[in-house]
Parts: sequence; structure tokens; C-alpha cells
Amino acid sequence: MTYLKKGYLIAIILLASCQTKVQFEQFDAAAWQSDRNGCTGLRTTLLPDLLLEKDKLTGLNQPSLSRVLGRPDHQELYVRNQKFFVYFIDPSEACRDQSGEEQPRQLHIRFNATGKVNEVSVQY
Repeated sequence: MTYLKKGYLIAIILLASCQTKVQFEQFDAAAWQSDRNGCTGLRTTLLPDLLLEKDKLTGLNQPSLSRVLGRPDHQELYVRNQKFFVYFIDPSEACRDQSGEEQPRQLHIRFNATGKVNEVSVQY
């Protein structure tokens, strides 16, 4: 392996290790992640804590957000390389038999073209 290739490898490792870990004081990320599609109702109880700290989500890249909230329940692609991650707060259609909700609340996370979170909103 040449010195140039070793230098690139070291630079990549250093950059990957410099990612800051987001610390939430009140929000239980593990509980949020365990409630896929909002089926168990945990996300409903966790939403107020998440909204108190939602400013910490702004500016995160996709892998960092996924470490906090887990894999999204749904993804949407939009114009100009924008992407939305959707997390169901109330039970979704995947577990509809457990709830009578017609329009489940959803947490929408919008990524800009550079892959950073630039908007966090709850939609009804």
C-alpha cells in the first residue's frame, strides 16, 4: 500500500471518528426505535420529550439521525435532491387493527440537498 493510499485511509478514519454524538436529556431514543410504525403507542408518549429537544436534530446528517430515531417507517423523495424521513407517531396502516385512527400523526424530517436535517415537523 502506498503512502498516499495510507494517508487517505487515515484521513477517512479520522473524519468518521469526529462525528459528534447527540445527547438527549429527556428523550428515550431506544424506546422510540422499538416502536416501529407507532404500533405499541410508545411514540405518542415520547413525542413531547422529542419536541422539547427537536432543535438538536437540525443539522444532523442521515446516519446521525438514524442512530437517534432509528430506521424511518417511510421515506419520500422530493425535488432538488430533498428527502423526507417519516416516523409514525400514532399506529400506521401496518398495525391499523390496533387503532381506529383515520389519519395517524407523523413526524416528518426533511433533509436538504446536502443531506442535513433542515426541518422537523409533526403532521396530522
